[in-house]
Amino acid sequence: MSRLNFTMHHRFFTLLLSMSAAFLVIYIIVFPEEAFQSSLQGLNIWWKIVFPSLLPFFILSEVLIAYGFIRMLGVWLEPLMKLLFKVPGVGGWALAMGWTVGYPSSARITANLRQQELITRNEGEKILAVSHASSPIFIINVVAVGFFHHVQLGFFIVFIQMISLLLLGLALNLYYGKTTSNPKETPYKNLVARSLKVMSKAHKQDGRTFGKLLGDAVTTSIQNLMMIGGTMMLFAVMIKMFTLTNMMTIINKIFSELFSISMFFDSMIEPVFTGWFEVHLGAYLISTQQSAPFIWQISLLCSILSWSGFSAHLQVRGLIQNTDLRYRIFLGSRIVQTVFSFSLSFLLWKPYQILFSKTEPSFLNNLTLSATETPFTVWNIWENTFEFMFLLLGTMFIFSAFIAMFKTIYHKFV
Repeated sequence: MSRLNFTMHHRFFTLLLSMSAAFLVIYIIVFPEEAFQSSLQGLNIWWKIVFPSLLPFFILSEVLIAYGFIRMLGVWLEPLMKLLFKVPGVGGWALAMGWTVGYPSSARITANLRQQELITRNEGEKILAVSHASSPIFIINVVAVGFFHHVQLGFFIVFIQMISLLLLGLALNLYYGKTTSNPKETPYKNLVARSLKVMSKAHKQDGRTFGKLLGDAVTTSIQNLMMIGGTMMLFAVMIKMFTLTNMMTIINKIFSELFSISMFFDSMIEPVFTGWFEVHLGAYLISTQQSAPFIWQISLLCSILSWSGFSAHLQVRGLIQNTDLRYRIFLGSRIVQTVFSFSLSFLLWKPYQILFSKTEPSFLNNLTLSATETPFTVWNIWENTFEFMFLLLGTMFIFSAFIAMFKTIYHKFV
């Protein structure tokens, strides 16, 4: 019976996807100029921002894994990662990359760790879920400054994202229970010697020369970025199709008929729906809805940033397709984090206003900037991202050292 249900579901999704592809082809034929311009817009964002900002980090990750640096980093971060998420310390690099560079960088690193069997499937799914975050640079530079014209709002959104990811990690700990690898407890003394030994062993196991390694890293990274760019262009065309075919108007009418919703919530349907497909466009549209209460704007914005859009989902699914990591677990984690972010925004907004009484901007004195007029450039991506990464890694090292010292003292006297 279950096999029959699986077959029916598979046929239904196959039919749904094929019909969607057919409608998209028809749209491109009927509106060739609009399809070209929207595709060009997606290509422009990918080429000017995504490609140059992610390529160095993708190549760097491949090289660091091959030379054993990630293994060494894992030894140092093992106490912290085991305490928080019950995963090996090598997951700390994916966490640092995801929380600074943003999605989908952590998906590539997690897939690499799983392919080299440095983590189990359950551990990989947990790392993939808690490391999938929007870049703080994007949140502060683009969303807070470019869209809402207030930098302090960016720190609030980043704070909500981090807290929701930590809560998601705790929820996944309860879901998975003990890790399947069940590693033996390792002593925390002589960390330097042990980490150097682990790094040297990992590099010998890889065995590639630097020239070969660099060539493989560049080839793999560009292939992954091409997949990401194609996904962005496809969703740019889809969102334009929804606008030109008045599908958003139909969706608004359906929601208005089914639910008694206020005028401000009715105006938020289109931005949220857009954000569920492509988070950047959705965030910008939410910032333009000045008739909606500001707390609703921020809460819905935090929720779609946690969801990250179907565009990012397809990118993640493409990056993990050669592993046994399950997409449905990732999908469920995004839904849970979306709920966490939405709820935390309401709970913590008033305390945040008490600390920063001038956080809420006055829209009467601000001119709305377009998405292309934001101060988001490749140079400040690299500069600020490296600062965030070093700060985050340094903080993780300090906490990990305190945990290791506490465990050593505890085992010595108890």
